[in-house]
Amino acid sequence: MVQKVKDVAGNKIYRVLDAIAGDDTQFTSVKILAEDKPGKLSIVLPHTDGIKDVRKDVQVTSPSNLPSDSLLNQTTNQLSVTVINTFTGYGFSYGPIVSDEDARRALSALMQKLPGLIKDGKLKHIPVKKFDGGLEKVASDGFEYLAGGKVSAEKIVFAL
Repeated sequence: MVQKVKDVAGNKIYRVLDAIAGDDTQFTSVKILAEDKPGKLSIVLPHTDGIKDVRKDVQVTSPSNLPSDSLLNQTTNQLSVTVINTFTGYGFSYGPIVSDEDARRALSALMQKLPGLIKDGKLKHIPVKKFDGGLEKVASDGFEYLAGGKVSAEKIVFAL
């Protein structure tokens, strides 16, 4: 799979956002990066041990290597903790920030209002532009669309 993605992308992937942040996705993400210059990997959860050893030239950004007082780290941790606590009831804390009961109540109230806001048309999702046809179409049509600067206020989805 890694080589197939690299081939289709012309070995030109230099930045990856790993929103899943599993051990396997982190290692795959690093391997997908082009080798001709340093790449960047951003991970939404703490990075896996050994991920930085796969390629020394890849800059890995995750809550694990941000200062505990950085705004990005605080926001990521607080959102993770709030969502986990809201939906599971666990008193779990990911990192130096503990669960915030006020944030939990606010998110819970928002989640109760969301269906009505959507039904009334007051809250709409951004348009979705989907590219079908597998990796070949992603390279020919999808990357051309992105590189052409045609993306504006829409979510781009590549169906593999």
